Amino acid sequence: PGPIFPKCGTRVYVGGSTTVAVCATDPWYASKDRRFGCCTKTDSTGSGGNQCARTDSTGECLWKKDGIQVRNWFEAIKTCDEAGLELCREDASSNSRAAPGCREGGCRLDGQHLWTQIPCQAGDVGYDASCEVDETPTPAPSFHPTNEPPLREEDPGLGLEDPRTSPEGPPSAAPVETPTETPTE
Repeated sequence: PGPIFPKCGTRVYVGGSTTVAVCATDPWYASKDRRFGCCTKTDSTGSGGNQCARTDSTGECLWKKDGIQVRNWFEAIKTCDEAGLELCREDASSNSRAAPGCREGGCRLDGQHLWTQIPCQAGDVGYDASCEVDETPTPAPSFHPTNEPPLREEDPGLGLEDPRTSPEGPPSAAPVETPTETPTE
């Protein structure tokens, strides 16, 4: 199916720094200033990842592959993958030369807004907390039932009464083996 854009958006870093510029909530957002650096992938031992890579094996800047500027998040993901890299997915360390800031080293990334795969967090500029609302229905039945049935403020005319009260009057007659043709009272 391909990459899935994070529900609450991705962090966009200021190139050459450890600063988050904005929370991008639209993967199709295109801007002449939106660029990216790719990162090395973490190997099976858990090391080697998050090192900024600005160019492919031929020395061409990844964000401007074949002379065409890559503008949206999906194109950035694809370009990095085709180069055997990945769009940066780990926060910047205090070293702005590390990913995703990619300071210096060519390709004019310093000062530009750089795409990442790092999910936005509360407090990021442009973060919209409404994205956190879980619209998934809860499973039924509940594994943690309540002890009391919910109280009903009023009977909405459906003949439903509070199930915690005792019935009024004697119980109805017991069922008979042969049903009657007409209802009984």
